[in-house]
Amino acid sequence: MTDQFLSQDEVDALLEGVTHRVLLGQDFSDLFVMATRDAANQASIHYMLRLLNPGDFVLGKDAAQRVYYSLSIESQLLTADGKAIYTDTQDLHDFLSPGQVDQLRQRPLAIDGRLVAVPGKYQLRVDVTNRITKQSFAQTRGILVPAFDHTLGMSQVIFGSMAAPQRDYEQNQPFSFSGVKLAVTGADNAPLVGGDPIRVIYQLWEQPDSPALLHGKNLEISYLIGQLGVTAKKEQTQTVDRAKFDPQGNLLMGTDIPSSDLHPGNYRLVVRVTDAETKESTSQAVNFRLVGGERHPSWNITSPSYTSSADSVVNLYRRGLCALSQQQPQIAVAYLKQAVDAGTPDAAMYSALASAYRLAGNTTAAAATEKQRDSALAQQGAAPSSN
Repeated sequence: MTDQFLSQDEVDALLEGVTHRVLLGQDFSDLFVMATRDAANQASIHYMLRLLNPGDFVLGKDAAQRVYYSLSIESQLLTADGKAIYTDTQDLHDFLSPGQVDQLRQRPLAIDGRLVAVPGKYQLRVDVTNRITKQSFAQTRGILVPAFDHTLGMSQVIFGSMAAPQRDYEQNQPFSFSGVKLAVTGADNAPLVGGDPIRVIYQLWEQPDSPALLHGKNLEISYLIGQLGVTAKKEQTQTVDRAKFDPQGNLLMGTDIPSSDLHPGNYRLVVRVTDAETKESTSQAVNFRLVGGERHPSWNITSPSYTSSADSVVNLYRRGLCALSQQQPQIAVAYLKQAVDAGTPDAAMYSALASAYRLAGNTTAAAATEKQRDSALAQQGAAPSSN
């Protein structure tokens, strides 16, 4: 955040005649994403868009000299070839006390959010617009949400901050696991403060099984840190009992790697997980940068894109659209039917369900659903005017 504030008169003068947003280049922000799944086998995509410079975000002042922010956040999930699946739009604004302004002066803005998905390949585009200046920060990342029937896999690796985790009783927050919201700082190319432990977070997946049957069967994990052109490497190892996986085959992993013996510079971390019995392995790599100086955590604002619960009508509908985009008609029908039955379906919801039925080969159900859609449209058209 910057020390610069715009008064309401300055905002009005700045925006007079401005009809388009000012789209800033990708050098002004960064976006990282993480795919996870929960104990109910529901997949999520977590994201954080972080401005790289605190001075790039301007606050406003109203006529009463109250400091405020005003943001528009658009997160769009697309297929791997760029076709839109669904879009979530949130308008967030609030006033800040003088104490909050002082605390946030040196902290870059970060927007975190969470979207529903089903297994498949996607692109995620996040666009954050400062409605005070009409400056827009946008980034796009590809992401793979793995299938639930694989033998061993792992999510993207992210870095946790030194802040304490918080309770998430509703379990609908970004980077939340089993009712605990983790404090995260970045992923690929993230700047980390030298001297602090490197807090590594990721999720492991394997086929569902009884944890009791896995007792004593281990995974061997290697954390290898190196630099381009430097022979010496730093390695830390860990052994994990597979009995720690939940019955659905999920295990959240976190470990701290000391950085006191590393000098400032660019590094690459490779995390490799190997089944000691079958020798099957999986790995992920992530770059990071160790920097000197004091720790400046980001100023985080959460977009309520996940809605109130995993099985809300909105999330059921969006999961159905994802399944439809990934050519999974049976899964699409299951989610879209629940969405239609649980809420007040509109024409788009009926149309999506009809498309899922047709893709599944059930033309009779598709035709019946299209009649329901046409009937709903006719009733809306026949509604009396409110004027």
